[in-house]
Amino acid sequence: MASFDGSAGNQFTGLKPLSTIKERERKKFKALLGVCRIKVLKLGEGFKTVGSGCIIEGLLKQALLKNRCCLVTSDKVLPAENLDDIDEFYMEFRKLKPKKIKTVKLGSIADRKASIVRPSSGMVAIILKEHNILSDGQSWRSVVTYRPFSTELNGDESSAFICQVVDDTSETFFDVKSFELKRIDQEFILCDGHMKYRHFAEFVGTSNRKPYGAVILTRGENPKAVGILNFSDDENKEILPILLPDSQIRYLGVTKTV
Repeated sequence: MASFDGSAGNQFTGLKPLSTIKERERKKFKALLGVCRIKVLKLGEGFKTVGSGCIIEGLLKQALLKNRCCLVTSDKVLPAENLDDIDEFYMEFRKLKPKKIKTVKLGSIADRKASIVRPSSGMVAIILKEHNILSDGQSWRSVVTYRPFSTELNGDESSAFICQVVDDTSETFFDVKSFELKRIDQEFILCDGHMKYRHFAEFVGTSNRKPYGAVILTRGENPKAVGILNFSDDENKEILPILLPDSQIRYLGVTKTV
């Protein structure tokens, strides 16, 4: 007589295992789950959101590091030249459960043996520990397992990119807003279907958006990271995306008219 287990139950009822359902949901909402809100906690002060970020795998090409994951953001978000102040920073991720977030202290998951990597001008990458050696068990496993974005782009050249920007809703929760990133002649714009933005001031306005370090993704069911959002250092603060150095996408498709 066959024993009753999960596989047998599914054979008779046609129900899929909960693990399969959860995995499918994680893939469906990958563009949300891989984005993090980056906050800093200074001595004697409260938490302050400093920008957006994401987890990327396969960014580093050295043999010993090629399978490692990194927190990637703008150097305006993580300006430190070393890991001395890393304990002041926290990453927050959305969960599948509504209104739930995961908070991770960056100093607890950063690989302190590794220095800060700057794969491209204006970009900062912090190498993270491998999940099987995390000192605090499985609580951060998701950060380096199902949340990371890949950079394998298969040679596609497309103008269909989305930028995932943290909306700083409250201290205990945040949203992730999607904007289309386009190139119009020699400038870049962000679009939300109703408005078009060319500069930091008009994009942020009176909103709670934190665009620095926001990940730029390909569209589709399995989004891939191609870069992060940054702005020029002059007074205009024009939109200035930073492409990953190993990206096979060399340019954003040029559109002549808006």
